[in-house]
Amino acid sequence: MIHRICIPIALLICVATQSTQAQYFQQGPKLVGTGSIGTSYQGHHVSISGDGNVALVGGYADNGASGATWAYERVGGVWSQIGSKLLATDAVYPSRQGVSVSLATDGSTAIIGGYVDNGGVGASWIYKRIGGVWVQQGNKLIGTGAAGNAWQGVSVAISGDGNTVITGGYNDSNYRGAAWVYTQSGGVWTQQGSKLVGADDAGSAFQGESVSLSDDGNTAIVSGSHDSSFTGATWAYIRVDGVWHQQGGKLVGSGGVGGGQQGVNIALSADGNTAIVGGYLDDGGKGAAWVFTRTAGVWSQQRNKLVGSGAIGLAQLGRSVSISADGNTAVAGAPLDNGGIGAAFVFKRSAGVWSQYGNKLIGVGGNSNSNIGNTVDISADASTIIVGGEYDNNQVGAAWVFSTAQTSFDIVSVSDIPSDQGKQVRIKWQKSPFDASGAIPQILSYSIWRQSSSGSNRTAKKRDLPEGLLSDSTLLNYDYVTSVPAIQLRQYQTVVPTLEDSTASGIHRFIFRVAAHTSDPNVYFVSLPDSGYSVDNLAPANPSGLSATQIVAEGGGEVVLSWAPNLDPDFDHFDVYRSTTPNFDPKAGQPIATVTNDQYFDPDVSKGAEYYYKVSASDHAGNESGYSNEVNIIVAGVNDQNGIPDRYSLGQNYPNPFNPSSIIEYALPGRGFVSLKVFNMLGVEVATLVQEEESPGYKSIRFDASGLPGGVYLYRLTAGNFTESKKMVLIK
Repeated sequence: MIHRICIPIALLICVATQSTQAQYFQQGPKLVGTGSIGTSYQGHHVSISGDGNVALVGGYADNGASGATWAYERVGGVWSQIGSKLLATDAVYPSRQGVSVSLATDGSTAIIGGYVDNGGVGASWIYKRIGGVWVQQGNKLIGTGAAGNAWQGVSVAISGDGNTVITGGYNDSNYRGAAWVYTQSGGVWTQQGSKLVGADDAGSAFQGESVSLSDDGNTAIVSGSHDSSFTGATWAYIRVDGVWHQQGGKLVGSGGVGGGQQGVNIALSADGNTAIVGGYLDDGGKGAAWVFTRTAGVWSQQRNKLVGSGAIGLAQLGRSVSISADGNTAVAGAPLDNGGIGAAFVFKRSAGVWSQYGNKLIGVGGNSNSNIGNTVDISADASTIIVGGEYDNNQVGAAWVFSTAQTSFDIVSVSDIPSDQGKQVRIKWQKSPFDASGAIPQILSYSIWRQSSSGSNRTAKKRDLPEGLLSDSTLLNYDYVTSVPAIQLRQYQTVVPTLEDSTASGIHRFIFRVAAHTSDPNVYFVSLPDSGYSVDNLAPANPSGLSATQIVAEGGGEVVLSWAPNLDPDFDHFDVYRSTTPNFDPKAGQPIATVTNDQYFDPDVSKGAEYYYKVSASDHAGNESGYSNEVNIIVAGVNDQNGIPDRYSLGQNYPNPFNPSSIIEYALPGRGFVSLKVFNMLGVEVATLVQEEESPGYKSIRFDASGLPGGVYLYRLTAGNFTESKKMVLIK
């Protein structure tokens, strides 16, 4: 799985996490092959390829006693049957094909046994997958040297490289039993040496009841569960220069209780140095499994026998066993668990110590007598387990697949949202493999988590979150942000907030994780972390309504600029630009002032000069808007003899906006009747500030609006032939 991680801290977390109480999850519905006839007993035996993507399911009772095998392939987490059921062309009814099946590591070569073929002689068939189609390779295999109807093919195994096979026949020589080895050259299979019979067996041992091979085919184990009055035993063999030799004495696990029938099923690791042996009748039928390891050619038991925690009743654990390529993960079937529903138990080895891994596996969609676990197999990498239940649905039978490899899902990206006010990012993530129709378990929703130093909001909206997730240490320093329902989209996305924006002074990244929830609060999946940052990249609106007037004062004057207020939530300040030439570019110079209100008094002007002005707005992130309309004004002079203005003037009130009062200034060049009134936006007069004859000069009056509601008002000066109005804003 390739995952993009944006910041170094994310590298500390290497794997996707999920509920610690369930590591394997059923992948899709149970497998039931099409074309079956009658009570097929599908799932009597199963096998899976090394990568877990190809599976065989045998049903030895299909069509009376003919038997058949079904092949399946997994693509994108979905299992589908490959072609029709497999039937050998040279079988002799009743053959019981599918009583045993085995796949090479790459899933392209298979062996299928039929133990009563040709009246009980038994046989095995090799199949090759060519162009996606399974084809029988050559004639059936029948070993030489058999004594009586040996039931050859009652058990089969194939080496990882697909070049060596072994078949068992426990009915050989009046139930003493034996095994036969075959190798292929140029697609032709021939028996290698004589049949294998353990030298130190006791009684009717049933040797060949189960067989297994190492990856290179140079180590074999053969078991007989009836050896020594049903105690059972297993024999190990090695191949040297094409010749097979028994390696040491038979293997019998210690700690057994009663006639456990050790060896009813066995399995070998890829290197041939670890073996697991099932004994399903140990301790009155509770069952157990034993692990043996080989060091310098010597086999010995590793620790105590394995028993399943959580088993119900006489579960018969060990009726079937399988082990991963590295020998560190084992699975044992218990078909009579809980009255015959059945289950499978997973065990892990660490530093030579075995312990149960998670809860027992129970297939969804089975019935009360499915016998789930009568057969099991595990992929080489231990990511996929297939479990058969031959009694399911009135002996039609079925198989269930459990997987850990498909539980993870990725955050695709955490990206800034363009043209927004910042403090939010868009998170995109791939759906969980369990977010699909019929998925088991079914994803119902996703929750988004943002890293926090305090985790103060972990329980926010707790009603939306499963209790298991709130206690997950993976999210210890994360805040819950929001939830999104699962609707089986290929990819999801949502917008979530950050706590701050990145600016020119620093990149402020935030780490996010997505959790996928099922109906069970203890079954959920958490993505790997990914990070991103938000940027306020939306500049404020351009200032509008810029106007310029002059208040002429004794000894000089000043230009009053006013414009519409900025209502953007992240507004920070205005910059005022001035030039002595029209159509100027403010970028060519520095602002003459930075203000936070919508008015500026420019005192640095000269009599008779013409000035041009523009204004821009900036937000807290430093985004500067475009520029306002350009305005110009010629600064009027004054009578230097007596300080009398040479023209009428009405200034912009200040402050503006205001509450509750504001100053209004005006200039009179001569004596006359003056009217200064205030109107609301409907034109109704609300105040008379001046209504009398006044002498020339510079005037100032305070307007108290305590009794008026907030809003926009006009004030109008009338003196002689001069009339001018301006807006002011009262904020309450």
